[in-house]
Amino acid sequence: MMYFDALPQPQYQPLQVIQSLKAAAQSELLTCSLYRLVHKSLKSHKHPLCTFALDAYREDLSHYETLMSLVSHLEQSESCQTQTQTLAAKPLIRTPNPKRLLARIEAAEKASVLCQQNICAMTLGYNYKVFDSVYSILHENIQHNLRAHRYREASA
Repeated sequence: MMYFDALPQPQYQPLQVIQSLKAAAQSELLTCSLYRLVHKSLKSHKHPLCTFALDAYREDLSHYETLMSLVSHLEQSESCQTQTQTLAAKPLIRTPNPKRLLARIEAAEKASVLCQQNICAMTLGYNYKVFDSVYSILHENIQHNLRAHRYREASA
C-alpha cells in the first residue's frame, strides 16, 4: 500500500474571502467602465472591437452583481459584521483612445484574474458555492484578457 504526504490545507478565513471578493468586484467595475469607454470612443458600431467591448461590458457587469451577491451571502452566513459599500471605479484622466484603453483593460483583467485565482485557492474545499461562481467568472475573464490582448496587438 502506498502513502502520499499531502500538504496541509490552510484554514478557511471568511473575512479574507470577503475582502478579496470586494476587490474582485471593484476590478469588474473598472473593466466595465473601460469597456464602455471603448464602445463609446469607436465611430463605427459595426467594428468587431465595438461588439466585443459591449459584450464584455455586459458580462463584467453581471460578474460584479454575482460577486456582490456572494459578499452578501458570506456576510450573512458567517455572521461577519463588515460594511458592504458601493464600489466606484476610478475615473480616467485622459481622453479615451481605444489602443490606450485596451492596454488598461488588459492590465485590469490581469489584476482581476489574479484576485479570482486567490479566491478560488481560499475557498477550494471549504465553500463550493463561492468557488464555483468565481471559477466560472475567472474563465470568462481569462477569455476577455486574451481577446483584449489580440485587439491591442492588431491595432499596433
